[in-house]
Amino acid sequence: MKSKYPFAGISKNIYFALKTTTVITVILLVLGLILSILSKWIIKAAEFLFEPNYAHNWFIETNAKNDGAMSKLPFVEKIFADTSNWSENIASAISLESGTLISSILKTALIVFTILLVLYIITIVLRHHKGEIEPFLNDRESFKLKRQIISSLGAGIRDIYDESDRKLKKKEHGARFAIRRMQVEIHTTLDKGQQRPTKKYSVTIRKPRKTEINRMVLTKIRDLHDILTDLTDGVSFDQMKTTANRRYYVYEGAEEKELKEARSVIKRRERYKNRNSNGAMISESQTVKTTFPLELINDVSEKVEIEKRRAKEFTEGIQEQVTDQLSTIGLQANITETFISSKTAVFSYSYRYNPNQPHDSKIAKAISDRLKIRGVVASSDAGKVDVEVPFPSDDNKPDYIAIPIDYRAMLHSMLENVKPNDDMSTMYGVVKDGSPVIRKVSDAPHMLVVGATGSGKSVALNTILIGLLSHNTPDDVQLMIIDPKKVEFKMFKDSPYMITNPITDVEDAEAALEYAVMEMEERYKKLEDNNVRKISDYNKLALKDEKMEKMKYWFIVIDEFSDFKDTLEDFKNVEKMIKRLGQKARACGIHLILATQTPRAEVITGIIKANLPLKIAFQTSTRLESTIALDDTSHVMTADELLGKGDGLMKSGSNVTRFQGAFISDEEIDNITTYWRENYAKPVFVDYKAIVARAHGEEISDDTFEQYSAMMNLQQTRLDNNVSERSYPIKKTALEKAQERQEKKERTYKVDMSKYFKDVPLIKTEKSDAANTQPQPEDKQKDKNKSVEKHRYSDKEKSTSDILGL
Repeated sequence: MKSKYPFAGISKNIYFALKTTTVITVILLVLGLILSILSKWIIKAAEFLFEPNYAHNWFIETNAKNDGAMSKLPFVEKIFADTSNWSENIASAISLESGTLISSILKTALIVFTILLVLYIITIVLRHHKGEIEPFLNDRESFKLKRQIISSLGAGIRDIYDESDRKLKKKEHGARFAIRRMQVEIHTTLDKGQQRPTKKYSVTIRKPRKTEINRMVLTKIRDLHDILTDLTDGVSFDQMKTTANRRYYVYEGAEEKELKEARSVIKRRERYKNRNSNGAMISESQTVKTTFPLELINDVSEKVEIEKRRAKEFTEGIQEQVTDQLSTIGLQANITETFISSKTAVFSYSYRYNPNQPHDSKIAKAISDRLKIRGVVASSDAGKVDVEVPFPSDDNKPDYIAIPIDYRAMLHSMLENVKPNDDMSTMYGVVKDGSPVIRKVSDAPHMLVVGATGSGKSVALNTILIGLLSHNTPDDVQLMIIDPKKVEFKMFKDSPYMITNPITDVEDAEAALEYAVMEMEERYKKLEDNNVRKISDYNKLALKDEKMEKMKYWFIVIDEFSDFKDTLEDFKNVEKMIKRLGQKARACGIHLILATQTPRAEVITGIIKANLPLKIAFQTSTRLESTIALDDTSHVMTADELLGKGDGLMKSGSNVTRFQGAFISDEEIDNITTYWRENYAKPVFVDYKAIVARAHGEEISDDTFEQYSAMMNLQQTRLDNNVSERSYPIKKTALEKAQERQEKKERTYKVDMSKYFKDVPLIKTEKSDAANTQPQPEDKQKDKNKSVEKHRYSDKEKSTSDILGL
């Protein structure tokens, strides 16, 4: 069976050859030393026995007497060989001097040993390079474990009798031989997203071809998983599994190991500790470039470890049930990996092609029914299926599991790997295997974030901004935050990163967006004047020319974007500005982040979505909202099925990825923003409303404003109500407009029944006569129209001065 680990098989074979060569070399060396010590006595004994040459002399004399008859007999001459020089030959053979027999053998053995040792060291280095930890110790332990298994099963070479002291039959020998050929592998690796390395055990037995021998092997290894647990001091092993080709029986187990630090790492840390002249320890922030101390973010590493241990117990407890359920629904799968994410246990299986393979939804429902757990997700692709089982999420029960994201550690890791050309990188969260989701803003310049209350949308926006600002100063990045709820971003008030304080009025926000469009056009003019295409090229020129001012990146964050639609009459104007910024603002360093709780189609229009390439959806109220936000129905999961509290889907292009957003508390954000206010220059806010008004020509002097107000007041008192209403239509709210449309619809569908009774003679009564004498409504309407028409013509005859009363 092919090993999953490169160079492991070659390394073990070389180790076995090296071990054999070492034993032979040591035996020869010991033998040579013994012979060299006893050489004097051995030579004397040889001289005493062989130098007289009695047998050879007797043979010569006897052969001469018989006319050479004895020499004609076969082998007689060799039996009575000449031994006169044997003592000298023995003396040279047992000597350790150069050129002797023993020295030549030892020299050859040492050369072979050296070659094998070098090859083994090379394979060990390669195995380390491929991610294995302690391969040498693991190989030794695997050989030892194999001997113990063979002994426990009674399959040794010397075990030639059964319990009743009878010689074994041929098939019994075959079964024991198959067991002795087993492969035992032990590998320790530190997988992605895991805090500790995992030591993985694998015992593989080849299936015998003969049915009787195979049956005997299965009988012997029936309880092997329990035997392995005892031999490995409590490591939990799965029950026997069969490989996809049905040729091998496999037992697998794993345990977590403590990560031992290398001496070089320990020494390096000691140097960092001793670098401070006062003897104080250097903080995390001093080892990476940050705009605030990372110690302002809470350390949750201890809680992460506790919750991971509980999650591991939960995962091990349901793994067998998941595997059995897959087999029950007709999917013969072998588990390949197990992940523990922040909210789910993920089981990865491989399976053979099956034309009747069940659909992913059927797999998920079957496992959900078996475990009695909601929210199970199954996704299959290219011979693999991943099953995600949520942890117990009811925090009122003792089995509640919630693994927090170590945002501080993740941020430190990101900052260690940030390169000079990656200044706009930020972290969004982690995927199921624990690896962080880190993206450059340039990869997706504008973003849409949706999520219902409690889904983690606002927290995610804060973590994205903190991650971005953690390695960019106010000279690099500025923020414009529009917060209609007035509470989500209050900590950023008076922050040195702000263009202006968080905007809470929607009408002011419209002016702010218009100011952003004006800034974009101004920036493009600068790019054109300097013959560059994007902000990074412009800033490179600014570094060389002191007269040029560096262009800062702008991030415009709009929370509750739906308030624009509900409050403003001219939403099309906002939509137009969002479109312009989305299409053009990327190259000049202006980026949009739109967020909303309710992604309605009339709010998140097709024009807006087309210009927001990165879409993030946390838990939504309905599937329709998920479809509107992500524009995707092909993924196995929609946003309404998410678990909340930061569980989200990220869509970039056609790829949809499930991830878990990090958590940062309001207290931590407040501490960070306070640190910025205390350590950076106080911001000078832009009067964007005055800039926009000046651009429209609406900024006028005080004297002119007083004259204009007096004229308007006088005009209002002189004009007729009808003229006034026509000149200055009253602004109506959305509710009043809806009521007006309803009344108009009722008037349209109202039926005038009188036209159906034109030919019916009326019965004349006193009342009817009296009614005929009254003016009819139609006559009233005609008189009214005439009056209005007359008034209209009389107004036309008046001059403007007459109308204004001047």
